[in-house]
Amino acid sequence: MGQATWRKQVAEGGSGITFNGLVALVQKSLARFQLRDYAVDVLRPADAQPETVARLRQALSANEASDRDVILVYFNQGVVTGDWDGPHVSPIGAYDARTGQVLILDVDREWYVPYWTADSRLLKAMRRPAPAQHGPLAGETGGLIWIKPRTRR
Repeated sequence: MGQATWRKQVAEGGSGITFNGLVALVQKSLARFQLRDYAVDVLRPADAQPETVARLRQALSANEASDRDVILVYFNQGVVTGDWDGPHVSPIGAYDARTGQVLILDVDREWYVPYWTADSRLLKAMRRPAPAQHGPLAGETGGLIWIKPRTRR
């Protein structure tokens, strides 16, 4: 997928991009900018079982402890904000493990300032399928795209 296609998909009124499509674009971007020391780890929660919650919290805590990584979250924005019921992508800004609060640095700066949400609500938002009105994204669920340094062997 080329840059023009990407711009068309994510522009206002565009068709959007699937979670797997976004993962592929992130990986392509790392290669394009020769960021060989970085890898992509994906967490795509299928349930809200204790093991899944623990894995989410571990990823958020590890991200909070480092300044060498970033997590993008693909989620149903309506679950978190009560507004638009559809897929949305924004970076995670911070995580407070003590209170279970996640800071979303929403990319839609026209309507949102950074906001806090419970990690349990974020999990719910990642798991909520996009409604049928979103055409090619209907049924799409989200997850975390964690860009972090490769582990040394």
